[in-house]
Order: sequence, then C-alpha cells, then structure tokens
Amino acid sequence: MFREFRTYCYEERGSGTNTAQRELSVLHALVRHAMKEGKLSAYPFEHITIDSEPSQKELLTPEEVERIADLEIDEESPAAEARRWFLFAYYAGGMRFSDVATLQWQHIREGRSGRPRVCYKMKKTADTVGVPLIPEAKQILGHYDEGEGEEWVFPISEGIDPGDEEALHRRKCQRNSAANRRLKDLAERAGIEKRVTFHLSRNAAAWKLYQNVGDIYKVSKFLGHSNVEQTQDYIDGFVDESRDEDFIAAMS
Repeated sequence: MFREFRTYCYEERGSGTNTAQRELSVLHALVRHAMKEGKLSAYPFEHITIDSEPSQKELLTPEEVERIADLEIDEESPAAEARRWFLFAYYAGGMRFSDVATLQWQHIREGRSGRPRVCYKMKKTADTVGVPLIPEAKQILGHYDEGEGEEWVFPISEGIDPGDEEALHRRKCQRNSAANRRLKDLAERAGIEKRVTFHLSRNAAAWKLYQNVGDIYKVSKFLGHSNVEQTQDYIDGFVDESRDEDFIAAMS
C-alpha cells in the first residue's frame, strides 16, 4: 500500500519531489505513532525511500523592497497597512510576522545612547533581539497613536489579551495570510515577478546587512540566529557582487 501511494504521488498526481516527500513524511510519522502504540508489528517503510531535492527559494532584493515601498497607494487601504507591517519588519532587521503581530509599545524604548530601539523576545526562539530604529522605521511608527506598556504597536492583535496565546496564534495566521495576499498584489504592481511573502523581508534584510556589514557573525546577532549556519542559509542564493571591482582589477 505504501509503495503504491508513493507511485501515486509521483506519477498520477504529478507531485514534485519535495511535495511527495512532505506527504510521505506525514504518513511516516503516523506509522511510527501506530508502532509506538503497538498497533503495527512491522515497519512498512523498510524498503521505501523518501526522496528530497534542494528547493529553490524566492529571494527578494533590497531594491525590490524599495520598489514596493515607493508604490503610490491609498495610505488608509488594507494594502498600505500590510505594506507598513512588511516594511517595518525589513527596516527593523528582518522581524518575523509573529513578532510584528505581538510587538508592544514597551518594546520601543531608548537605548543608553538615547537612540530609540526596538527590543523584543522572538516568539519562535525566545531569544532577545534589539536593534536601533532607522528613520524609515520611525516614520512607519508615526502612523500609529503611541501607546504604552502591553498595548499593541500594530492593529494585528487588536482586542486580544497578551496572555491569550491561542487567540494570538489564530489571529496571527489569519492576518499573515491576508498580508501575503496583499503583498502579492503589491509585488505585481511593482513589476516583481516573484511570489512575495512576508518572510522575504527577513531574507532581504539579512542580505542587505551582510552586504553593508560584511561580517556574518554580526548579521547573525542582528537576526537573532543561534548559529551562523542559519544566517548563511538566509543569504545563500543571492549573487554577491561586492567584490566584482576587485576581480576586474586583478584580471585586467
């Protein structure tokens, strides 16, 4: 049965390698659970391989981010709201949507130098991240009435108690999906032929930081990564042209 399902995924449904791999992995997990409960005595995947292949990531360049930022749209429209969230995430060093959705005014504060900073604990890893707010990020914040304490910065989680994790998760999923739909439309208007999602702001921020800082360890800290391998995965696929002039000079 399992071999037939694998064949069905590849041949009849025409699934790609990674899509078939995900579906087989779900079945694989269910089988392991059944074996753990004693409902299966033999392991049916023993002679069945689950293939995978490197996936092609969509990579949004900083120039493309600015094209989205420069679009002339109604600033009170849902699309403009989604764009503000997206751009703030980018200008604040590549925040995840979950962190933008749960950003509170107490996370915006002055550093020891007097410069305003955004300091928050990442929902995904619980690691603390703090970066200075550049003028573009401050301009976005100026669109909202300044609050205090646990009040939400953005209206994504409006009306939800900060302690209600289940409700926050549901709202985050709903608003993230809606934001991605609007970003797709904005990208098309900007002439960007890519599947633009909110997460691409994080990749673009990682690349811009790497291009300008040049130290992957520092960039890893800005992004809140636990190791540089994660950061390297973010910037893999971008074409690094920063040393082109050195190459031309050396080879001429």
